Amino acid sequence: SFSFCLMTQQSRPFVLMLPPPNVTGVLHMGHALAFVIQDVLIRWHRANGRQAVWLPGFDHAGIATQVLMEKKLIKELGLNRHQIGREKFLDETAKWADQKRSEIRQQIRVLGLSVDWSEEFFTYNEAIVESNAIRAKHSRVVTEAFVRLFNQGLIYRSQQLVNWSCALGSAISDIEVETREISGPTRLPVPGHSRPVEFGRLHRFLYPFADAKGDDDGVVVATTRPETILGDTAVAVHPDDARYASLIGRRQLRHPLSPTGRLLPIVGHASVDPNFGSGAVKLTPGHSRADFDIVAETPALSETPPLTVFTEAGAVGADCGAPAELVGLPRFEARDRILQWLTELGLYRGAEKHSMTLPICSRSGDIVEQQLKSQWFVRCRGSSDNSSSNSSGGPASLAGEAVRSGQLSIQPEGYAADWLEWMRRTGDWCISRQIWWGHRVPAYEVLDSNGSSLGWLAARSESEAAQAARQKFQTTPPSSSFTLRRDSDVLDTWFSSGLLPLSLADWPDSDPPNPSRFPLSLLETGHDILFFWAARMVMLTQQLTGGQLPFRRVLLNGLVCDSRGRKMSKSRGNVIDPIELVGRGGPDALRLALCSHRFQLDRVAFDPQLVDTCSRLINKLWQSHRYLRPRLSEAGLLGRADPDQLLDEIEAAAGQLDKVDSWLMSRLAGLVEVCDTSCSADSLQLQEAANRLREFWLADFCDVAVECLKSPLAGQASLRVACLASLTFLTRLAPFCPHVCQLLWLAAHCDVSEPTLLLATSEPATKRLLAWKNRGCEEVTGFVMDLLARFRDWRTLLRPKDSSE
Repeated sequence: SFSFCLMTQQSRPFVLMLPPPNVTGVLHMGHALAFVIQDVLIRWHRANGRQAVWLPGFDHAGIATQVLMEKKLIKELGLNRHQIGREKFLDETAKWADQKRSEIRQQIRVLGLSVDWSEEFFTYNEAIVESNAIRAKHSRVVTEAFVRLFNQGLIYRSQQLVNWSCALGSAISDIEVETREISGPTRLPVPGHSRPVEFGRLHRFLYPFADAKGDDDGVVVATTRPETILGDTAVAVHPDDARYASLIGRRQLRHPLSPTGRLLPIVGHASVDPNFGSGAVKLTPGHSRADFDIVAETPALSETPPLTVFTEAGAVGADCGAPAELVGLPRFEARDRILQWLTELGLYRGAEKHSMTLPICSRSGDIVEQQLKSQWFVRCRGSSDNSSSNSSGGPASLAGEAVRSGQLSIQPEGYAADWLEWMRRTGDWCISRQIWWGHRVPAYEVLDSNGSSLGWLAARSESEAAQAARQKFQTTPPSSSFTLRRDSDVLDTWFSSGLLPLSLADWPDSDPPNPSRFPLSLLETGHDILFFWAARMVMLTQQLTGGQLPFRRVLLNGLVCDSRGRKMSKSRGNVIDPIELVGRGGPDALRLALCSHRFQLDRVAFDPQLVDTCSRLINKLWQSHRYLRPRLSEAGLLGRADPDQLLDEIEAAAGQLDKVDSWLMSRLAGLVEVCDTSCSADSLQLQEAANRLREFWLADFCDVAVECLKSPLAGQASLRVACLASLTFLTRLAPFCPHVCQLLWLAAHCDVSEPTLLLATSEPATKRLLAWKNRGCEEVTGFVMDLLARFRDWRTLLRPKDSSE
């Protein structure tokens, strides 16, 4: 635990939160890049005498963890979660999560990350013994936040179309839906289906008129989803389409697969594209947001209830009036049967290839289904009548204004525009999930004596819910006239992790949040979770703290790819394990290699060979110090190697310095300037510091300064300059390569009874070193060294290959 550091009078600590890794696996290169960047910033602030706190923790990763655990149970016990029960399942998952956290802790230590383990957090603890106050704290924060937001009118329950993963049996949020573009017929594996399913075809079939007089008497519609025909409630055309204008509101179509002969009206709507397909589209409001909106905006359909075709598992259900032969069939198998029936009835008009965008569940790889479900939502776009939202435009509007006004900055700056656009377009956030591993929704349905629902309440406990129910529904006697039923769903993992800035600042016990922990000094994370996580934190925190921000700056790193810029994947065989690289070159070499990249690019092309290069640099550093130690000891500099004192002596004997000494002092000043500027809050361009450090030690110090020290003409003044350069170099390299720097620093102070730790050592005043910058000296000396280098190159070329010549 790195809670020690030199303290100076600072207004507040520099506070970072480790983006909590999921307990589902091990650390990958993306984790390594983000964590090392943060560690460099933490160590840099500590080295500059500021208290720095780095809060580590883990995310329970609700859906991902449950999926892995279910597979584990089936493989080891041959049982699913329903067979062992909720309580037993949560207990087994908690034990597994404890084991995974222990493994990840060890990996974090291998990378040399200086987190404060005494502040460790975990985003879910209901299934764990709550004797550990640190673990128990966050669950109470989640409950408190839900109840407050519910009472403000910002959390509500509603039946809406949601993204549904049939493989998971749960709703997922919009940002958990990935898209895949296909240009034509494409077969893809779908969970729950034994063979790949074809997509990318536009099917046409005829809906016959109710009073059809011939085989072609009807309207041809085009669809990419014939399996949803069972849920059709109408056919829509453009009101100005001359082909169909006379039919709108006057003719009805007969559903060919409905056992009851369901009739479908023909309606007009301006959103229909006359040039798409046949110009007529079927409306399935129970499985399409666009269709749902058309129905809602069409008065003639206002009394038409949407039909749900599929069950939660993705099979055809009976509620839509499907023929008995189809009930229970998986949705895409039902598609084949429906097309076969349409063909047999003489209604199928063929298919053509079609470009389309498929919605894919990022958690399961399933084709996402739109399902009409009663779920819990966070109101993002606007406020309800009883809401006390801090902005009339809602949480999204307030979060957008934070960036627009400059209160919140995002680096790289290009993402600010993406932030504003996302906040403008985002809809309400579905936060309930139909799984077990996660924070159970703290909401209770109130049922009367007949079992009918009176409504929903949010409460911190069942007793509080009973009291609220008595007050709201005025029930007497208090215990016999109603019952409470707690919602079995759990909350979205991102709702939980979105409250971490408040949880780590002791909210709600400390309200407003603890100023020594809130707001965070910086949020450093991957750009791929900017809206998954950072946006959620901003919106939730602002609503719960009266408009305060959880952080005022967001620093985004890119996706770590292979050396050719390709995304890492097991199928490509290009996955790089950071722990293996540590074994190959040591943690310092990996850290320096990671920081040598422009990490703010969208894609960071990482070449493992750079770890070998950095490993050679560290070896060179070690060997150079081994060479210098006897010389420094003879000169009496080893035991009192204090940079400030050395700088005093060098300034006092400035007239004794030769050209190379002055040149090295100037180069050292430039190094300090680059490192301090690159690591400062205004820049955060760590790659500039990392690359300049490598250049200085190899090209300036080893190739020039050390070689000059081998000359018998090198005196005490040159040794002082070399000693100052090597020690100052260690102070700047230490945030990147802490292990070797600390060892070399202690070795340089081996004659001191109580050597100081490098992190807690005063550094030479930057302004004093900057005074040694001398561009003219660098140009002249550089010109001479360039001539010598060219001379050596020519001598090598002209030297006879055969020594006998």
